[in-house]
Amino acid sequence: MSKIFILEKQNDLAVVRFDVVGDVVNTWTDQAVIDFEEVLTGLEREKSNYKAVVFISGKSSFHAGGDLALIDSITDYPKFQERCTRFSQLFLRMENL
Repeated sequence: MSKIFILEKQNDLAVVRFDVVGDVVNTWTDQAVIDFEEVLTGLEREKSNYKAVVFISGKSSFHAGGDLALIDSITDYPKFQERCTRFSQLFLRMENL
C-alpha cells in the first residue's frame, strides 16, 4: 500500500505531500490518520534538521474532509470520541513542530 503522506526533504525544508493515490480528492481515512501520525513522529525526531515544514497537496485542493463512508459506518459513539480526540491531538503536535 502506498503512503498517503510523503515526506520530501529539500535541504533544511521538510515538504509533506498529502495525496490519496487513486482518489479524486484527499479525505481523512483511518490510513490517512496513521500515515499522518507516522510523518509527525519522524518530523518530531528530526525537528532540529529543518527550518520549516510545509504541507502541500497532490490534488488541486488540500482535502475534502472526513471520508463519508467511514463517518457513515460509525456506530460506537465512545470510540468515535476517541478517534476525534486522537485526530485533534495530531494537529496539536503539528502546531508544535
